[in-house]
Amino acid sequence: MNLWKSAWCIFQKDMLIERKSKQIVTSTFVFALLVVVLCAFAFDLNKADSVRTGAGALWIAICFSGVLAISRSYLKEREMGVWSGLLLSPASKTGFYLGKIMGLMTFLTIIGSLLIPIVELFFHTPLLENLNVVAPTLLLGILGFCAVGALFGAMIVRTSVRDLVLGVVLLPLVSPILILCAKATQAAVSSGTAGAAWEYLRLVVVIDVLFVAIGMWLFEPLMED
Repeated sequence: MNLWKSAWCIFQKDMLIERKSKQIVTSTFVFALLVVVLCAFAFDLNKADSVRTGAGALWIAICFSGVLAISRSYLKEREMGVWSGLLLSPASKTGFYLGKIMGLMTFLTIIGSLLIPIVELFFHTPLLENLNVVAPTLLLGILGFCAVGALFGAMIVRTSVRDLVLGVVLLPLVSPILILCAKATQAAVSSGTAGAAWEYLRLVVVIDVLFVAIGMWLFEPLMED
């Protein structure tokens, strides 16, 4: 089975499971919503500071909900015995990796899209007014996050402390992307122009390409270990 056909099959499988169970999007969105609400009420900010802080709150919520989504997604693979089946099947292991990225991106994009108006409501951050910058920032940030998450999720799925290890290993690696995306979002909503944001997004694109390439190179050997 070729690379893209394998990726599409894995993506369809994840979507079918989520459509039936509705566990990943529902639980991670509730968690992300709680993070945003706590951030909104925990800090006593004036309006100027609140606008800038909203961008950070959005990416904090995406970060922590993303860790939860990755953990739950790979837990399904463990419960269903997917690993043994994949090793025995002719399906491309790299295709499995790309399919997992596509699935995780879909989940987190839905969550991020739902969070944007909520963050705007609580922090008065004009995210919807600057959606031409916020939307690509969201997609590029989530791509890099999922590229690393799909790789390390496969590494730790067989461990009993996967949630702890995933957070400890994943967060330092994705922190450059999260910081750059938060800065890009902050620059867009503060200035109302795309120029300052794209300075950060160029670096995000480079990191995304690097992470995806490394993940495609390492995923198959990690699956076989």
